[in-house]
Amino acid sequence: MIESMKGNKGEDIYNRTGIMASSISENRYLKYCLVCANEDKKEYGELFWHRVHQIPCLQICPKHKTLLLDSEVLVHSGNKHEFIGATNENCCITGGNINNSISYQQKVLDRMIVLANNVEKLLKNKYSNRPLNWFQEQYVTKLKEMGLVNINGKVKYKELLNSFIEYHGKEFLELGYNKEITSQFSEK
Repeated sequence: MIESMKGNKGEDIYNRTGIMASSISENRYLKYCLVCANEDKKEYGELFWHRVHQIPCLQICPKHKTLLLDSEVLVHSGNKHEFIGATNENCCITGGNINNSISYQQKVLDRMIVLANNVEKLLKNKYSNRPLNWFQEQYVTKLKEMGLVNINGKVKYKELLNSFIEYHGKEFLELGYNKEITSQFSEK
């Protein structure tokens, strides 16, 4: 992984981490929390991009439990070496141009908060390195406990998918996945 990051072929890191095969939608714009932006301005005299706010699928600030907003800064601009800092203008911290018309069911908001808290925990804590097969074994063990693996060790994908949708809800899953993928989910 480290060699991929050092090498000239930047796309290799996307392949190794599974990003190329992922159906998770990338953010189009850098995101920010209005409350964080105002706190940063007051405490540091300037705004900055928060790492946790840039995670694809993350819609809520884990600190303030408020919806993240799109800035005016594209994630993939024409110049990949250009740095564009967070400013009052590109983050609209005065309150103008902010679209607050998005609303979610409470169940979806609760799931979004849990996701935001878990992402923040993963980013802030240090975990020991484990080989990929360790993670696979953990998932298979949990799926066995849930009755989602047959006696031959094969995952019952249809039952897993239905359980996943039942637990999370289609609306929550559609927040971060392409609509084509979620349309393949069974109707619940």
